[in-house]
Amino acid sequence: MTTKRFFAGFLLVSLLLAGIVSYYASANPDGLEKVAEDKGISAKEKDHSLKDSPLGDYGVKGVDDARLSGGCPA
Repeated sequence: MTTKRFFAGFLLVSLLLAGIVSYYASANPDGLEKVAEDKGISAKEKDHSLKDSPLGDYGVKGVDDARLSGGCPA
């Protein structure tokens, strides 16, 4: 097996696993977000300067389907 074929296979398997695993990711907030909500800190949050970037809010801008945009259930 050549090095190029190995890395091509590795990339393919990595992308396939990432797509499958992200499909089952939790839509619940992580620990930091939960604490911020519980303590009222999240009420003071502001938009950041990169909010309009492609993954600025953990999703792809312009893709209406939440599952396709962020990779996790909405």
